[in-house]
Order: sequence, then structure tokens, then C-alpha cells
Amino acid sequence: MEKFGNGDLSPKYDTCFFERYAKETLVDLVSAHYAGLVNRDRPDLQDTSLGIGIEVTRAMREGKVQADEMLNDIAGQQVVDVSSSVEANGYGFVLNGQLIGRAEREYWERALPLQHIIESKVAKVANGFYGYFSEFGLYVFSKEILSTQDVLGTMDWMISLQKPNKLAYNYLYLSQSTDLWVCNLDMRETHRFNMPVAKRQEYYNIALSSNETHSELQRQIERHEK
Repeated sequence: MEKFGNGDLSPKYDTCFFERYAKETLVDLVSAHYAGLVNRDRPDLQDTSLGIGIEVTRAMREGKVQADEMLNDIAGQQVVDVSSSVEANGYGFVLNGQLIGRAEREYWERALPLQHIIESKVAKVANGFYGYFSEFGLYVFSKEILSTQDVLGTMDWMISLQKPNKLAYNYLYLSQSTDLWVCNLDMRETHRFNMPVAKRQEYYNIALSSNETHSELQRQIERHEK
């Protein structure tokens, strides 16, 4: 993900918030296989010992309302006042009653609708922009509500799109409001994991407050090995 780079974000709510949220959903819902992921860059989540690289991004129509709605969706609660005006409050997210950050507008305006973001990320992984991993994943926070047919169609289209490429994604993760879809692009298989409100609130709170250390990472691994 692009970094804000202006240093005015709360240390508990930075651009890595989305990566932490994504990792938590993968470890909790999918597999402890992902417990060793750490925040890096290009791609955003990496486990070099297992050769896993996952790029995290978001797909939505440009605009503050869409950005606010997406944040409320993944939080499972209203953490942002969607009706707040840009003119009155600037462009920031409401957390604990305070507006923070001045650069979110540029950050969210870089989001693209699903097809365009997949095209962009497929091209980048193919040209080596994200390095070389044995397992590549693309995790997309989607504002669009996707039906089963939409997910299958997206998976098949992405498989076809990257078929000529030597470097390609093995997994596509589509996170949309109440569901996480895991698409195995090598096997052409999908699995749907439900994310009820309580789960989304849990992921949100962990991602917001997380300050990952080696000891915390080890505790996560041990928890999922039990």
C-alpha cells in the first residue's frame, strides 16, 4: 500500500492498519499458515521463511463517502460519520471522537474499481515489482457487493489475465463487508468465510491497537497450533 509519508497519523492508525486487519482475518478464518506474516513493503505482507508474499489493496469508487462507508463496513460499527462534510472537517477518519490525518484523501483516491485494481496488480507482480515468492496473494478490500457468480467470474477472468505470465498470483482474497472469499487460482476453487459483526469489530480493534512484536507473533502462532 502507498504510504502517507507526512507523519501526522496516529501510530495506532496508520497505513498498516489494513494489512494488520487482512492478516488477522487470514489467520483467524483461513489457516495458521499465515501467522508468520509481517508488514513489509512490495508486497505488504510477507513471510520469507515460507515464501509467502501478499499485496493488500482496496477497490472502490473514488470519494470520501465510499471511503467512510468501507471503513464502517470492515469495523462492523460506525467509527466514521459518513455525513460529515469535507469542507467543515477536512478529510479525516473519526476515531475516539477525533479527526486525524490530512493525507487520507490522496490515499483513498488511489483506489480503483475491482477490475482496474486487479489489472494493475497482475501487471506489477508479472514484472517483478513485488519480488519473487513461491506463494503470491492479492488481498482486496472491496466496496462492491459480490455475488457468488461475481466472485467466480472475477476468479476466472484473473486466471485468464495472468495465464501468459511467469510470475502470477496463486490466491485472490476478496474481503467485502460480511464475507471473505478465498480464491485458489491454481486449483480454480473458492471458499467463503462469514465475518459477522462481532468478528469484524474484533479484527478492527486488533488492527487498530496492534503493535506487532516478535513475542506477540509467537503467541499468535502458539494459539493457532493448539
